[in-house]
Amino acid sequence: MFTDAEKEGYNIKPKRIYSPLSEEHKKKISLAHKGKKSPHSEDTKKKIGLVHKGRKHSEESKKNMSLAHVGNKHSEETKKKMSLGCTGIPKSKETKKKMSLAQKGKIKGPMSEEHKKKLSLARMGKKHSEETKKKMRLRYVKKA
Repeated sequence: MFTDAEKEGYNIKPKRIYSPLSEEHKKKISLAHKGKKSPHSEDTKKKIGLVHKGRKHSEESKKNMSLAHVGNKHSEETKKKMSLGCTGIPKSKETKKKMSLAQKGKIKGPMSEEHKKKLSLARMGKKHSEETKKKMRLRYVKKA
């Protein structure tokens, strides 16, 4: 009943193995925390923010953060939200140039027949609007 350490008078208890929390218990904990305000005042929050502003993570920290996200994939819903968040934001000429340079030199090898077929099927039945046709004509005239 007693471990060797306990027999010798040490107050060492055996490690306990905890089971995961039930959904009901998680809800109770969640409800207990709801509505509680931050222990910091708005002024204190601003001070804390200013202290951390401009702080750089070490290379080791960056590596650890990167490894923590390996294998995580965004859901389709999240991808759409991210896409919508970026649409309509005008990009500067400098940014466009950087994006262009990033793509240059990348090998875009020949497509397999299977890939060509998939692209063809994806476009099938879709027509260009008159406005798009006009833009395409103008672009073609500029090149020639």
